[in-house]
Amino acid sequence: MSLLACRDGDDAARAPIDYSATISATRARVHEQLDAGLANAASVALIDRGEVVWAEAFGTIDELGIPVTNETLFGFGSVSKVVAAAATLKLVEEGLVELDAPLLQYVPEFSMRSPEFAQITVRMLLDHSSGLPGSDFLNCFTTGAYPEYEDQVLATLAELHLKHTPGEMSVYCNDGFTLVQLLVRAVDGRSYAQFVVEELFAPLGMSQSEFPLAPSAEGTFAAFVAQGESAPQEYANPHASGGLRSNPTEFAQFLAAMMQEGCVDGTRILEAASVAEMGTDQSVDEPLRVIESVDAYGLGWDGVRHPDFHASGVRVWHKNGGTIHYSAQVLAAPDHDLGVIVVGSSSGFPAMTLAAAFLFDALVDRGVLSALPSPVSVPPRPLAAPDPAAAAARAGVFASHNALYRIQAQPDASLDTEVWQDGAWFPYLQDLTLRSDGSWQSDAAPEVRVDVVDDSGASYMVANFPTSSGFALESWPFAQRLAPGVAALSPAWSTRAARTWLVTNERADSLFGGLGPATLALQPLADLPGYLLVQCMPLGITDLPVDARASDSLARMCLRLPKVLGRDLSEIEPFVRDGEEWLRCGGLRARPLDTVPPLATGTLTIAPDGFGEWRSVPALATFTLHGPLVARPFDAQFERLPEGALGPAYLLFQGSPGESMTIVVNP
Repeated sequence: MSLLACRDGDDAARAPIDYSATISATRARVHEQLDAGLANAASVALIDRGEVVWAEAFGTIDELGIPVTNETLFGFGSVSKVVAAAATLKLVEEGLVELDAPLLQYVPEFSMRSPEFAQITVRMLLDHSSGLPGSDFLNCFTTGAYPEYEDQVLATLAELHLKHTPGEMSVYCNDGFTLVQLLVRAVDGRSYAQFVVEELFAPLGMSQSEFPLAPSAEGTFAAFVAQGESAPQEYANPHASGGLRSNPTEFAQFLAAMMQEGCVDGTRILEAASVAEMGTDQSVDEPLRVIESVDAYGLGWDGVRHPDFHASGVRVWHKNGGTIHYSAQVLAAPDHDLGVIVVGSSSGFPAMTLAAAFLFDALVDRGVLSALPSPVSVPPRPLAAPDPAAAAARAGVFASHNALYRIQAQPDASLDTEVWQDGAWFPYLQDLTLRSDGSWQSDAAPEVRVDVVDDSGASYMVANFPTSSGFALESWPFAQRLAPGVAALSPAWSTRAARTWLVTNERADSLFGGLGPATLALQPLADLPGYLLVQCMPLGITDLPVDARASDSLARMCLRLPKVLGRDLSEIEPFVRDGEEWLRCGGLRARPLDTVPPLATGTLTIAPDGFGEWRSVPALATFTLHGPLVARPFDAQFERLPEGALGPAYLLFQGSPGESMTIVVNP
């Protein structure tokens, strides 16, 4: 397939390159992952100077053994964000949008409870600096189309606060890109999916690439296969954030346009200045950075200086994508017009590490690098004199969006760190001693250096460690220290933490619903009086801290943590429905278990708000159901059972407002 660039180049610069070593090595690595059972299907492409010089598909499309082809579609997950950024820049070029104008100027119905929401600009949606809480995972991944998702997000945000001041820092945020869908709809009149297909994909000849508005044609989509069965097609409903379905061979056309200043085969989809802006570090003026990092967000790109390649003198833009069932990675070296794409049919497929090895091999074959770099060596730094005061100053409990760490100073002025798992502390990095460069390092694991850094009135646990490829070092703000409360939880929050809460408003076809119990749990922690840890698998939440110290009516978000580990925060707020207290967590609603009525003969009707109806099922009870509602069976731990399972402990009835079902419980 030819993807000739619009810019000129001499014949010598376009001389064919022998990529046989790259192809052989990549093919072997992909087969190794498939043989290990990490996916049933994968697909790759190598783009050199506007041309797909190699593309290959691996594995089977489903449990029947039908081979994958280069045309087979995969979920690309968050790679979709680069497309969303390009779509937004297209609107900027057309004079319909200004990057630094407030979103409110174009989407006046957008609102939040923090008045600073009015400061959110269009640019902030694309560079992750908006301050939005993160991701509305309610009904995010389903097995059927949910085009109303973007309006759901708008309604959810109207009930929430910001987690930081807009523009203060960059922290990974999906909902900002969902708001791009509303922006496109408001200023152009077309849906986001229609705009992208007509304005970006069609000019590039990308006739297969699509968004999940309907099932992909039979035999065109790689299924996720587990335990010998193909899962239903996955619908990633945040289209701009993660909904793209494509294949590497076709997406190569879009990537070629990015690497060739917006113009492919005589067709320009973006101006060169727009593409350059997408690939520019957007974080340089942000006040909260904690530590300087090589990499930084572009517009849509996860980073514009991939650390591994930057250490070898090569500028690489990168974007990862992951969904419930798919993994994808795109790498582009724009100065050399060389890029790779890797996708696989499993969230556990290591697309990121495979793509890095793929591009390194290609850079060597191309002659950009003379050889693969050597893995970094991190010997123990020289010891400094023990400093008990410095050790004590670093102690505390630190949190990210899904993990908790504890640093404890030891009598010898060393530090031990622990991680919170399954309700207990477990050793993590041990025997960290002060070194001559001011960091803390262990002789047993010298590859990781740790310190605590103060910034903007907060303290952060930071780490310096080798990248996944091992060719460079990265520095990250790992977690934020939480200030302990002076008193235990209030009686109101203690009572709520002691109750079991059942999710009521998740769609019946949600894929998150099958990943764990349909509960919202609030866990007190002795080390952090006044805080709660939130667990809720329907929202993908594990060990999320919220601060309940200041109010009995709101447990607030409590992290200001840049980069990716401060993502997807939420707050817990009680509200009254039908005379009893329920809980809100983002867009999710949860009811108390202890007031769930038993299943009884009669008519059950879905209320006007559309919330599902829970019923407990007496042991050994038999019953018949008549009507359009879906009755989801659950066991006593609120894990979803297969349809028609015998002896469910609970049933969740779901349907449209006003729909009814007749229940007959046999005596």
